[in-house]
Amino acid sequence: MTADATPGDATSADATPADGTPTEARPSHVLLQAHGLTARVDPLGSALAHLDVEGRDLVLGYPDGAARPAFAGSLLVPWPNRLGGGEYDVAGVTYRTPTDDPDHDNALHGLLDAVVAEVVERSPDRVRLRSVLPADDRYPSGLVITVDHSLEPGRLVVDVHVRNVGDRTAPYGVGTHPYLVAGDGPVDAWTLRLDAAEVAELDGASLPTGELDPVDGTLLDLREPRPLAGLELDHLLTGVQADPAGEVVAELRDGQGHGTAIGADASWARWWQVFTSDTVPGDRFRAGVAVEPMSCPGDAFRSGTDLVLLAPGEEHAVRWWIAPLLP
Repeated sequence: MTADATPGDATSADATPADGTPTEARPSHVLLQAHGLTARVDPLGSALAHLDVEGRDLVLGYPDGAARPAFAGSLLVPWPNRLGGGEYDVAGVTYRTPTDDPDHDNALHGLLDAVVAEVVERSPDRVRLRSVLPADDRYPSGLVITVDHSLEPGRLVVDVHVRNVGDRTAPYGVGTHPYLVAGDGPVDAWTLRLDAAEVAELDGASLPTGELDPVDGTLLDLREPRPLAGLELDHLLTGVQADPAGEVVAELRDGQGHGTAIGADASWARWWQVFTSDTVPGDRFRAGVAVEPMSCPGDAFRSGTDLVLLAPGEEHAVRWWIAPLLP
């Protein structure tokens, strides 16, 4: 059984970047422990490397000192998903960034993965990281990115605050790339729920065409819990509906009802990529589900769809959370 809509994502294993950071040069993860939760945050890319509740994993992470596999836990700044050809124009100037998707010649998930953040505040339940993305031939203006990872009762909360510190307008998008788990894999024993009514059509380079299709009557209708057995998901969903708190929440559960949820405010998280890890090799094959809230779709730097334009001195902030689920 396969989904009856056009697949394609920025999450495929063959699109995993090599950040070029030698193992011995990688910063140590920051350990957080509170409220029965344990998290490790990687200053390289300001990424979430691990999260568990009383020993039960909530995300498919990676060890301290290891390379980040398949964008696990990556912070997607200043664009999520794909950038066609790694090239775009701003105010008549063309910017180019290396491509790391060999199948489609796209640049994936922004520029932050190889940037080491400074740890500016730290406590047992919270860490604040700050990194600087300079203006160069890849990006028109300097950004300061501040990321808080906080353990609260029952959940991890991530706050991302970005300020344009340069002298040019900066195109901007943000997202996150955790691989959620609902117990021991594979994903075939789990269900996924996400209240999204539309799926984006993609072209041959896995870039959105601008056309949206309803999910009604298809295997991509996740508005009720959908069994993942035999279902390959690698799709960009939108038309999301907020809950009474104004949030969009995705829920991944096992057969007993245990699992993991990720939520974000509907005001910014209009696009959600879901990926069942079918092209990730080795022991990560179908071992987790990437559920990625994003402020804009892939290729937004060229299409302009839901793209934020940060003027010099302007700021942008988003929040998301990850929490354990109980029956």
